[in-house]
Amino acid sequence: MTTIAVICPGPPECTPSTYYRFGQYKDLWREQGAELIFVPKQELKGNAQKVLDKADVIVNQKCLLSSHCFKMIRGLDKPLFFDLDDLIWHRAKRDYSFFTKLKIGRRLSIWTRGVDRVLCANSFIASGILERMGISPAVVPMSLDVSEWLPDADKNSRLADRLVRVGWTGSPEYHWLLKKIEPAILMALDQCENLEFSIHSGVDPGLSCPYRFVAWEKGNEANYVKSLDIGLLPMDSSSQFSLGKSPIKGLQYLSSAVVPVGNFCGASLDYLNASNSMPVLDDLHHWAEAIAVMAKDKQRRVGLQFEGVEFLLRHHDHRVVGKNLLEMLLGCPPGTA
Repeated sequence: MTTIAVICPGPPECTPSTYYRFGQYKDLWREQGAELIFVPKQELKGNAQKVLDKADVIVNQKCLLSSHCFKMIRGLDKPLFFDLDDLIWHRAKRDYSFFTKLKIGRRLSIWTRGVDRVLCANSFIASGILERMGISPAVVPMSLDVSEWLPDADKNSRLADRLVRVGWTGSPEYHWLLKKIEPAILMALDQCENLEFSIHSGVDPGLSCPYRFVAWEKGNEANYVKSLDIGLLPMDSSSQFSLGKSPIKGLQYLSSAVVPVGNFCGASLDYLNASNSMPVLDDLHHWAEAIAVMAKDKQRRVGLQFEGVEFLLRHHDHRVVGKNLLEMLLGCPPGTA
């Protein structure tokens, strides 16, 4: 059995990025003769070196470790990869200080230039690495276990239902994006009597427009998403960090035959476009018009739903992406950077 060790920000069961980049492949890879082990970066000061030494392949998932750690890991003479699913040289809100940026830049240079292969979740991050470091990373897209997210059999039977369900799912920290388009949602509701709006989150955002609130519970997000016809995806186009994130919510919508409606930007443009979604300008009237058009035009909506599922299965099915990633990890001899 081949062993692949992943140095990660935290355990996959409580770190979404680690789960979606590697954790979800654990059973799939075991079927193909590879065992995944996870080493949270906080444990590197313990006996983690022994764990890494026993591994056949080592992946650093976006941990900007010191040059000392890099030399220790590189010295083990294993195939070494550096994986990025966000622009780690930025952060979500207030940007780093000048001196912190210098430190991050040095460590980013050490890791991107010193490993055998750099992997990125999308072309937006890959372009950033190419611009900063002169290195062309391999793009390994985000993926979903489609067995959990594909639409239920009753999705087709609901096509005769006059009610059109539009919704949003996300954590409370992103309620501000939803509140930003609340006037547009209200305009669309006024235009379409058959439109129902709902929100799925850990906390009720307290919007003034009419909506049904579904409280988040462990394991109930997939069923909520599958119940929708249209999924709202407002994005923060002003933040470089946000632009580099591949919104997993967009993949969940596509997989569940839900039409994403959003001001797509940055990394999301890798897979959300007019062939499978409803792009909008970041303007309230355009938002309202787009939601109303999707609610009224059933033929167009159903066509986009079909295209979304087909696109997801071709490019973001976790079995396909996982197989390709495993082949990449096992086919790279050490010291080929």
